[in-house]
Amino acid sequence: MNVCAETADIAPTILDICGLPIPEQMDGHSLLPRMMGQGDKVPECVFAHTLHEVIYRHEHFSVRSDRYKFMRTVPFAARPERMAGNVGERFARLAALLGRS
Repeated sequence: MNVCAETADIAPTILDICGLPIPEQMDGHSLLPRMMGQGDKVPECVFAHTLHEVIYRHEHFSVRSDRYKFMRTVPFAARPERMAGNVGERFARLAALLGRS
């Protein structure tokens, strides 16, 4: 069984555990049925976003299915490969792979 959960599922799960109604406008779904061994609804795709605004100064966007995974890194700096330390080195390697160095 493919086990998949998103952070958007946390609040609906807590509400469900507490016996409270889950508002329709919530993006996530309760994981309680799966935790109790009932139902096996797994989303076809999982979306994620990670914000690294202090040290690394970029954000990641990703979508994943059973077959594919797509990630996009968006730096906040115009020339992230010039950032100090290993952060700049990481972006320099990415730029070289993309032929942008």
